[in-house]
Amino acid sequence: MGVKDLWGVLSPVCEKKSLWELEGTSIAIDLSAWICDSNSICSPQINMYLRNLFFRTSYLLLLGVKPVFVLEGEAPELKVDAIRKRLQARGADKPVKETDVTKACSRRRLKGLQKQCVELLSYMGIECLTARGEAEALCAHLNANGVVTGVITQDSDAFLYGAKEVYRNFQLAPHYTCDAYRAEVIQKKLNLSRTKLIGFSILSGSDYNEGVNKLGKATIVKFLSSLQDKQVFQKFLEWRNGCYFDRVADNKFVTSDMRLECSIRDKALKDDGFPYLEVIAEFTADPERPSFHYKWSKPNLPRFVAFAVKKLAWEDEYAAKKFLPVLGRWHLMNGGHPCDFSIVSIVGNGQGKNANKYRVAWDQYDLVTAEPKEMVAQCYSHLVEAFEESRNKKRKPKATGTGRGRKKKAVEPSEPPSSDNQTTLTQILVKQLPEAPPEPESMTNEFNDLEFDDHVFPNHLIDSSEPVFRMNELKKSSSTRESEHRKVMIDWSATYQSI
Repeated sequence: MGVKDLWGVLSPVCEKKSLWELEGTSIAIDLSAWICDSNSICSPQINMYLRNLFFRTSYLLLLGVKPVFVLEGEAPELKVDAIRKRLQARGADKPVKETDVTKACSRRRLKGLQKQCVELLSYMGIECLTARGEAEALCAHLNANGVVTGVITQDSDAFLYGAKEVYRNFQLAPHYTCDAYRAEVIQKKLNLSRTKLIGFSILSGSDYNEGVNKLGKATIVKFLSSLQDKQVFQKFLEWRNGCYFDRVADNKFVTSDMRLECSIRDKALKDDGFPYLEVIAEFTADPERPSFHYKWSKPNLPRFVAFAVKKLAWEDEYAAKKFLPVLGRWHLMNGGHPCDFSIVSIVGNGQGKNANKYRVAWDQYDLVTAEPKEMVAQCYSHLVEAFEESRNKKRKPKATGTGRGRKKKAVEPSEPPSSDNQTTLTQILVKQLPEAPPEPESMTNEFNDLEFDDHVFPNHLIDSSEPVFRMNELKKSSSTRESEHRKVMIDWSATYQSI
């Protein structure tokens, strides 16, 4: 279970993550979480937890993930008390037998299921770790120390043990996704550090305590957000030992935050076990540091087939076909180590997310898988050379040219017009110009006989030495207009010929 209501509080920072994003990482897996998930599924398949374990592990191995499985150890003493209270609540007035408590805490059934899972994983070449107590605690410690990238578990108290990144709701087909939570994002967006999450578990409840009665998660988050990390546990101790809260509660000038704190304190002190210092010590204890080095040993095909026939009711051929891709990947990762199973040809290139892989054919069961190009080139360089050479031969040489259809003929430049043609056209245009009209004889007498009224043309505006209009100037202006007209026509003719 973990911490009560904590997943709901963390839902705003949940990220839906594709399993492809886990490629090349190392992940600690709480094996009990996968066992419990599989047992909750109604399916005609026997031993569903073994079937899901095999397919999930195979997928991670083929994805390049290094899975580190962690088994549950002995239940902590704190959990024994919590289990006793739960049995008492279920039995109502009936007294709880210590034998029932011991049986529930021994995890006898879970250990039996874990033993079968360990056997299956050993045939796949994977070793497991056993925790001293809670499996999620060891997973979190491995994550906090940088041994693994993240943790797969359904227990939210992994963050309280120090986990930095947690994956839950692990799902293969059809979506191949998981829900990802990061401690860094939780602290940044929700203002909930590891210390505040431990304080949340004290008030809300966890596997080790029942929590404060009638206290909602929103109220707890609001209160913890107003505190600094160093104040959280200090407040809990002050509530139990301080007496000034009684005087503050009756003061009408106190702030709303103080009133909220007094309300939570009154409810918390009704629990005799508050503030559960032993629970705080459990989450903040020194982490386990097991001597661990990841190693993927050679998978054992014959033993796995025998195990699958017995425990999963699979046919021999079906079990072998499902197991051979795992054996083939181990074969390539170990430099082509002999395993009675080898590649005979390269079928083609992968598509989409497998673009960096070859589709290769193996020498058994007509099996075709997608394998990384680097590994195939390292172990089967002769097949890669033959495949690339055949691809180059199939490619058609590209036709040279500017494009489709016939080539366009080059346009030859036209010859410039000759000067003879230009002269002839100019002469024609000049001949077609209308002649200037003859000057009337009466114009001279008309202008000489004119007399100007001083009122119309004042004397100071007229030069008295010369007449205002003279016939010579009039004739000159007429001849000037005619010559300008001819010049314009000649210029237009030259421009037309150049075009």
